[in-house]
Amino acid sequence: MAEQKRPGRWRVKLIIAGMTLFVLLLCAGCVALTLFLQDSRMVTGRSGFVQQAVWRGTLVLIVASLAVMLLFRLRAPERGGLTVGLYTVLILLCLAGCYFLVRPVVLDLPYLEQPAVTYLNALGFDVDDFSDAPTEYEISGTGLDGKDYTFSIGINLYNSGRTIWEENHSLHAKVGYLPHTDVVMSLEYLPALDEEARALYPSSTDLPENWDSLAIQINDSVYTLPQPLSDFLDDGWTFADPADAERTLAGASEPYSDYDHISLDLVNQAEQEIDVTVYNTSEQDLPISECTVGGLYIIYGNYDFSGQQVQLPGGMMLGWSNREDVLRQYGTPSDTFEDYSLDYNVSPAHRLNLTFTDDGILDSILIHAQEYFRSD
Repeated sequence: MAEQKRPGRWRVKLIIAGMTLFVLLLCAGCVALTLFLQDSRMVTGRSGFVQQAVWRGTLVLIVASLAVMLLFRLRAPERGGLTVGLYTVLILLCLAGCYFLVRPVVLDLPYLEQPAVTYLNALGFDVDDFSDAPTEYEISGTGLDGKDYTFSIGINLYNSGRTIWEENHSLHAKVGYLPHTDVVMSLEYLPALDEEARALYPSSTDLPENWDSLAIQINDSVYTLPQPLSDFLDDGWTFADPADAERTLAGASEPYSDYDHISLDLVNQAEQEIDVTVYNTSEQDLPISECTVGGLYIIYGNYDFSGQQVQLPGGMMLGWSNREDVLRQYGTPSDTFEDYSLDYNVSPAHRLNLTFTDDGILDSILIHAQEYFRSD
């Protein structure tokens, strides 16, 4: 009898050992998965994409299991109409949740070989160590497209970038990323924009290359001063103060008399503002809408414009280009004030003045392209 029971005992022992091994492997897998998902060094590149796929896949399994459970409970014949309706809604929500969890991963598959690229300025570095959640290291900034971005990066990229940024607050970041999961595939810190940035966000073909054209691109329009105010109004600019629309400027009827002028603000539908100086260069009194813009001033510090929305000849961008970019593109200025201001003069009445932040970033643009008085 003892010899007949022995195989059964071995079988029980093998089952117990197998179950124990399975539980141990499951626990080890959970620990490994947790460490992988919490490792801040693994949030970028292909490992970051795998992290996204894993945690999203895990949530999909949980949500799908819930949907299956609800489906089996729904099949019970004693369920009332209200219960059936509630379960049906919950099942549909679970399916929708699965769709929205899986969709970004699938859509990002084609970008693994060629990620989307953006450039950031006004960089911010942040550490999110809230509660018991894994520590997240983030970089944020404004892109050349004018949008605000925040990306999770590894601790090494965070530390190296913050160290450089503390020495140079005008630092840019070139980010290759997956546009649907926001996984950073590559990150490069740049002191200035490279040629790829200029190729991604080119100036209008109507914008000249030479600074002495006294031209400027604002959004999609190029203005070459002096230019009729009506051109600005036709492009959607309106008077910030409606009372300015009723103004009349006196004509310069006498030789050597000053041109009547006024400085005022124009605003567009995006609530962006520019300061313009409007002149009447005729001999007759004219309504302001028939006069000429001879001066224009834009400052980046008002935060009305972002990205590549304001450009000067040669691709100089307000809030992006630095003093070295300008000197390299425009050459030696007519006058300077310390490191904050550069003057490029065609004549005393035709000039371009550029000012810079303490970090050397182009902060304001002043264009004056109008004589001050009439001469025969």
